[in-house]
Amino acid sequence: MSSGPPSHWDRLPAELRRAVARRAGLLAQLTLGCLPTSGVDELSFEDKLRLCNEAAETGWQGDWAELPYTQVSGRNAFLSLRSRAAFERLKALPDVPPELLRGVALRNVWLDELGPLDNPVLVGIDSVAAGASRMLQHLFDAGMDPTELPQSMAELAARYGDVDMLRALHANAPELVRASRALQRATHYGHADAVEFLVAVSSDEHLGWSLRTAVSDGRLEMVKILAPRCTRLRRREALLRAAQRLDVDMFTWLLRNIPRDDIDIHQARQLVAQYGSPEIAAVFEHVAAERDAEL
Repeated sequence: MSSGPPSHWDRLPAELRRAVARRAGLLAQLTLGCLPTSGVDELSFEDKLRLCNEAAETGWQGDWAELPYTQVSGRNAFLSLRSRAAFERLKALPDVPPELLRGVALRNVWLDELGPLDNPVLVGIDSVAAGASRMLQHLFDAGMDPTELPQSMAELAARYGDVDMLRALHANAPELVRASRALQRATHYGHADAVEFLVAVSSDEHLGWSLRTAVSDGRLEMVKILAPRCTRLRRREALLRAAQRLDVDMFTWLLRNIPRDDIDIHQARQLVAQYGSPEIAAVFEHVAAERDAEL
């Protein structure tokens, strides 16, 4: 702030200034000296990411050295940086992590910033890690051999729920995606959009294992996507596992929604009595009676 006469802003009560700045966003709070903490170092990692991305997206004219650029990492750091001018400002900062600059260059397909692409497979792996689906497609278009790619690329894309990356991989290397554990990874981390995409291109084996993962993790949303696509045997297993986990909501949904022919009532009643709880048993009898009445 200026050392001259106080501005209208400076004359406002401190609490009012903080309230106004909070509504304006973190970047405004930094600009006006009203951050909710004693400084950027005290912000959460998520807020540091938001601050850097907001500066990149808006072309912030403030001092970029004030941004916590050395404290953010991963594919979401400066995700919205699209202009060369902003990239030059970032490059000029002291101690900027090289992987941060490389991630931005990959996402924007700035080939002159990447150096020789002598090993396209390694660049492809870096592209998946950085969320650079356009760079990955560029490598395929330039002749990268899909058979040389590791399954871990599809699994990493699924870990992040990156549907654009999964589409690019499947369009150019469908067997890589089909043979990988991508569906299980997306299921485990709860990425519904990725799961929706992968169920259509995955084998029955991976569908079954992913349903088991969803039940074990207690992810009902994933179960709702996977169960209709799985075999009768896998759905029966899911129902029993939900009973064993005493997951009433999941057990109830499965009992109401899997095909009636999937359920051997006599056997299911015995298994519920053996592995479930009184609450699970009561749900079973109630829903079984409802479904019988519908017939």
